Amino acid sequence: MARIFDNVHPMRAGRRRIVVLGASFAGLAAALELHERVGRDHDVVVVSPDEEFLFLPSLIWVPFGLRERSELVFPIAPLLESRGIRFVAEAVRTIDLDARIVRAERAHEPYDFLLVATGARQDFDAVDGLGPRGDVQSIFTWEGASRARAAFEAMLSAPGPIVAGCVQGAQTFLPAYETALNAAHQLRRRGLADRCPITFVTPEPYVGHLGSGELGAGAASVARMLEQANVRAIADVAVERIVDREIVLSDGQRLPFAFAMLTPPFLGVEAVRACKELVDARGFVKVDAHLRTARAEVLAAGLCVAAPPVEGARVACGRPINGALSEQMGRVAARNVVAAIEGTALESIDLHRTTFTMDAGDRGASLETGDDGRDGANLPSPGGHWAKAAFERYFLTTRSRGLR
Repeated sequence: MARIFDNVHPMRAGRRRIVVLGASFAGLAAALELHERVGRDHDVVVVSPDEEFLFLPSLIWVPFGLRERSELVFPIAPLLESRGIRFVAEAVRTIDLDARIVRAERAHEPYDFLLVATGARQDFDAVDGLGPRGDVQSIFTWEGASRARAAFEAMLSAPGPIVAGCVQGAQTFLPAYETALNAAHQLRRRGLADRCPITFVTPEPYVGHLGSGELGAGAASVARMLEQANVRAIADVAVERIVDREIVLSDGQRLPFAFAMLTPPFLGVEAVRACKELVDARGFVKVDAHLRTARAEVLAAGLCVAAPPVEGARVACGRPINGALSEQMGRVAARNVVAAIEGTALESIDLHRTTFTMDAGDRGASLETGDDGRDGANLPSPGGHWAKAAFERYFLTTRSRGLR
């Protein structure tokens, strides 16, 4: 029998090894930043079970037949390996913080610095009947979005009520809004709007809060978009259970559905949750303003990070970390690894600041935390829809080439 360290990839003398866990927005951004800054002098290794980068923001279009997988992915290995970054296409099993080694399915990777960017997993156990077992769709994976497409097409054959939204504890809200608005657009196109009333449910204190409460005039724009699409909104409410294609709310309302999409809460991935000294009760990594953890050599970025809590919410809801913020976090974490190696000043990041682009099928709006009250930039327009679609093409074209 092979000893546990027989598969350990050796370190080279005089060089630091930086291991990045994950290759989505934060992990890929961090790896490319590290290559650019220290790739010649130090070793960068990326460990991820995903061999393709998937542009997650566009999954909101998949249920409506508007995107295929081939349009939203590019292979990770050729991009990284062309830059001398070793890519290990395996899931992480354990992280030994004392030995400074990551154990994947077969490979075991020692590190001088570890950058955790594993994302998170959906917690369907948070509510009875949540997820596919209760006929409730979730669009945060390609498989989930594909199931949602089949379910939406089935609903078109037998039209009925639609429910979209988020359950208590959810940490991202935009996809649920976009699902409701895109569904409304598709139903109008098919002449089915009167037969398929749409209800939006959310634990947010008010419509347009988006887990931040800092959108200013942008929040009014979100509410206006739902109203114009004839989407009924119920805020500040929890989902008690889903049974027999009916959603039961904490205020006693019961919402039957022919199609439903509810955003679940998330949990840290298992290997990260096991690092008790680094994480909170749900397995998200606790970091300081420099994205450092309780271990100086371990940093974290992206959805795996424990975001600042939402203040004043009666029903539990989390603060979102979207793709744009995840990329920024990945770069900042990478630069702080370099700063630690070189003994230079660390960079900080404000996790309260980010931007959102909300799509409604034939229009959209750009939203930004810290809005100063000027409403004009947030008005829904056809340009907002095309701007989101254009950014998708720009992102995939540039990132697949290692550009930004």
